[in-house]
Amino acid sequence: MIAVSGNLYGTTYGGGSTGSGTVFRITPSGVETVLHSFKGRDGISPLAGLTDVNGVLYGTTRDGGAYNYGTVYKITLSGEEKTIHSFSGADGFEPYASLAYVDGVLYGTTSGGGTGHCGGTLGCGNVFKMTLTGKETMLHSFNGKDGDYPMSGLAYQNGEFYGTTVQGGVFQSGTVFKITPSGVETVLHDFKGGTDASNPYGGLTYVKGAFYGTTRNGGSGNAGTVFSL
Repeated sequence: MIAVSGNLYGTTYGGGSTGSGTVFRITPSGVETVLHSFKGRDGISPLAGLTDVNGVLYGTTRDGGAYNYGTVYKITLSGEEKTIHSFSGADGFEPYASLAYVDGVLYGTTSGGGTGHCGGTLGCGNVFKMTLTGKETMLHSFNGKDGDYPMSGLAYQNGEFYGTTVQGGVFQSGTVFKITPSGVETVLHDFKGGTDASNPYGGLTYVKGAFYGTTRNGGSGNAGTVFSL
């Protein structure tokens, strides 16, 4: 959840009037209001949190939209919702993560789609940028060697974005990457599996010169790790 104007705002993966998920508001004392129930055409399954842009909230849905590949939407604090972009597959599909807002532009990832090819699936995932009105530009399509299946959002630090991919890389165990706002991407680390860890599902947090994150697998007991980079 995020705090805006004294209240908390969040999303639910399912439920609501159609079972497709909701955006809700809740006061610090626990009074909850459903602001919007997704209906399919405007999105299904909002897995990600919300991003506040001057009192308007922006988010993603994993499915639904015009092509059933997910959406980017905006919603006012009073509950007026609008889909600003429907992913088509070629420009990405199934965004799991929340959006980063930097210098008037939204940045995000899609777990699949794009121009790369990984195991016969429809693309390996994208990094994209988008105007507040929904004009999308693909910054980078992963190709497997540099990562595959980015499920997390992007962390912004010192003029560049940082993120993770669940799979792909030299050892097929996931990567940590950085990418400039213009789309120049660099792999910073290829996870090796085993004690080095593998499959980072989550994003990165920056603290005093290092990024911190988690992996689902790997480590001494193969039950996942916390790492710094």
